[in-house]
Amino acid sequence: MFLKSIKYSEFEGLPNAWYLQKADLENINLLVGRNASGKSRTLSVIASLANLLSGIQTFIFDSGHFYVEFFENIDCIIYELKLSNKIVEKEKLTINDQVVLSRSRDGKCCILKWTPTGRQKEVEFKLVA
Repeated sequence: MFLKSIKYSEFEGLPNAWYLQKADLENINLLVGRNASGKSRTLSVIASLANLLSGIQTFIFDSGHFYVEFFENIDCIIYELKLSNKIVEKEKLTINDQVVLSRSRDGKCCILKWTPTGRQKEVEFKLVA
């Protein structure tokens, strides 16, 4: 799987807000910039996302809004995760323009399930704390 682009923000609308505008990536990338321009922080955001998705990092951030695009073979995979005060505001996974997972702040979830006959079926449920 190839990380094609990443966009990130944290503490949106607050004085300590930080934004990473959409960064398009290739097989090899070089980050260049002045001191304190966000190079290390950009790498830290990418590493945090990788750790979160791989299960290495199990705690939830206080705040953060990830929007990332992956490519695998011919598939375009878009993942969006928005957290606020350690609560998932939004989570969405889209493969080739088809939503296969969604979750909202109220705990409502929907996943797309493929049956043994190859049909797609939406399964809805609610997460309870």
